[in-house]
Amino acid sequence: MRRRYIFTFSCILLISCAVISVSRGQEISAQDTAEVDVQSDEPETSDSGKSFNRFEITLDYLKLLTFAFPEETKLEAGIGFISKVNIGINVEVGYGEKLPEDFYKNADYKVYGYYGRAGLSYYFPFKPGANLIIGVKYAMSQYQDEATFSILSSMWDDYADNFQRTDLEASWAELILGSESSVAGNLYLGFTFRMRFLIQADNFTTFEVYSIPGYGRTFDNFVPALNLYVKYYIPFGKRK
Repeated sequence: MRRRYIFTFSCILLISCAVISVSRGQEISAQDTAEVDVQSDEPETSDSGKSFNRFEITLDYLKLLTFAFPEETKLEAGIGFISKVNIGINVEVGYGEKLPEDFYKNADYKVYGYYGRAGLSYYFPFKPGANLIIGVKYAMSQYQDEATFSILSSMWDDYADNFQRTDLEASWAELILGSESSVAGNLYLGFTFRMRFLIQADNFTTFEVYSIPGYGRTFDNFVPALNLYVKYYIPFGKRK
């Protein structure tokens, strides 16, 4: 599994370098061609984004609502680079914790851990200040679970025990479709619909893992999800 981690992030690094090189090449090519004098009174940050390289910082505000409920806690944020040709490289990291009350009888159960995902997205500017987003991502999670349980008997002494399983790992792929719109300059609100396909996960038959942080319940290899996020763009570079 560790070799898969190294291979995946090496591929992402190579793709990042390739996208940046293509963007730089387009800049140099545009400077060598005949100059067209187009003046605009608007600052660069008021542009819809399609003419600039830009960074993005994202926070999933829907997951922040879980802090109001004791049985679940989630937190997720991400960064990305989007080139002038609207191809983006995105990385997201998060934390998930679940304490289901009705998973096992006579037991207190908890599963928690961290996850990350990275991939490529295409940003289609279907109108000024609004983008349609499609993409693919590869995700990994490292998590653990623990429980204390008891067996009650009217004939024998009650039996109590506990377990803790650490260094559990899972991986999955995601297809994403989303939309976002500007609410104030470079500040955007948007949503992402994800279809997640489980590749591998550590699990057990005696005491099943309830859910995988970042993926969800383990009862199915195909799990949908919805993200609601706020995003800020930081444009840089020159116009095409």
